[in-house]
Amino acid sequence: MEAIWTRCFPVYEILRKELDSGEVGDIVQVYATAGCSNAEVERMKSKDLGGESISDLDCYPLQFASFVFDARCPKDTAALGYINENGVDLSMGCVITFETGQTAILSTHTRSDFPNDAVIIGTKGSSSILVPYTINNA
Repeated sequence: MEAIWTRCFPVYEILRKELDSGEVGDIVQVYATAGCSNAEVERMKSKDLGGESISDLDCYPLQFASFVFDARCPKDTAALGYINENGVDLSMGCVITFETGQTAILSTHTRSDFPNDAVIIGTKGSSSILVPYTINNA
């Protein structure tokens, strides 16, 4: 629930109403990012300390895409990332496809500050949002 607690923020209720209103039409794609310069933080350098972008950052754009797509189960997922000399992943990029033809493109990085934003693209338009999650590099 640590990364999902942000769904309790009022902005998620506003976003759900906007999406349900049909203003952007049928949602076809979501882009979402999460990045924070924390690759040099000691716990991020070692698997023994639980460091990696997968457990630290990837949950944020993933939960956002899940929210937008009403928790539909993915059809396929393809992901790549960069792994450091200690076997710790520092970045991730993935594409998730759904049976409905929708896609989510997600990216995270621990070596750069990202805008932590998302774009929801529909058949009638798009909506950009600064994703309401917090990233702590401590």
